[in-house]
Amino acid sequence: MSATDIARKAFMAPVWLVQVFTQYKSFRENPIIGSRTLNRMGLHVSRVVLAKAVGGFRRLFLIPFVPAAYRREYHHNGFIKIEDFLPEQAFRDLRKEVLELDGEMREMTQGNTLTQMALLDTERCKSLPHCKAFVDNRMMQRLVGYVTSARARPLNFIHCVKNGYVESRAADPQKTLHSDTFQPTAKYWLFLDDVETGKGPFVYAPGSHRLSRKRLAWEYDMSRKAAAELGGHSALGSFRVDEEDLAELGLEARELPVTANTLIIADTHGFHRRGDVDQPCSRLAIYGYSRVLPFNPFPGTGSRLFLKIQEYGLKQIWRKADRQAEATGNPSLYKRVPASRLKMEPDGKA
Repeated sequence: MSATDIARKAFMAPVWLVQVFTQYKSFRENPIIGSRTLNRMGLHVSRVVLAKAVGGFRRLFLIPFVPAAYRREYHHNGFIKIEDFLPEQAFRDLRKEVLELDGEMREMTQGNTLTQMALLDTERCKSLPHCKAFVDNRMMQRLVGYVTSARARPLNFIHCVKNGYVESRAADPQKTLHSDTFQPTAKYWLFLDDVETGKGPFVYAPGSHRLSRKRLAWEYDMSRKAAAELGGHSALGSFRVDEEDLAELGLEARELPVTANTLIIADTHGFHRRGDVDQPCSRLAIYGYSRVLPFNPFPGTGSRLFLKIQEYGLKQIWRKADRQAEATGNPSLYKRVPASRLKMEPDGKA
């Protein structure tokens, strides 16, 4: 080991240690989180159990704000599904506003899938009143908060997934059943289109958000080999699960086809994926996610300040990627494209 490597490790060691007590999840990039020895001693499983316990404690403070039926649905399934969430005219106005989106957005390619996203931050929402009304919807925020176990506003996007729009033999990693991270987290979709079977509906394994003995044993086994033996997203802390393991866990994944104006909020510690498609197709939604500090026992206040910090941080990440792309000539992971590409067809024409 060179002197440079030793100096780097000495400098980074306190950072890696602090990350253990945060939402950081990568086994590959943090040698403490990815330590085979420490994970044999139960480091990862301890983080999972403690995050679940602290999240459950925070959720107690949120009970008065969420109807009992939705709480029961979440605890049973790991997700909440609400049809006709918005009044009909409000939904029509929202969808029209999204389809007429102007300016820029971001686009990412995974396998043969294009994912298009436009951040619905404070500045953009000034010209999108119907989008603003939805992201400020108190019931949506409370439901997302209950699933993620904190009063925290989600990051919000206009979100379009275009399946089969790119010629590629590479696999789309989002179509493999997986858990996003070790802690309770929430993602939501207000679907602006009908999404039928064969058109990439959301897939979830009901009950997979719960910690059974079998799930903890599986987490323990995955953690012992994540950094050294597993590749891809699993080594980064987003464990992939195959059908054999899923059956041994006593779980079964199922598609959730929806009609337009359906809201789904899911705990993405549970196993989920993008659904399969029969032919090129797209699904349009308002999408958001919320992930909080896992070991903080305080439920929070729902302040806009933390959301603004997240929005600023995300835009800085995108801008840094743009600068690197310009300097190297390699495309950015999330490249800037005109918002008119929301309407593009499978042949690539807008």
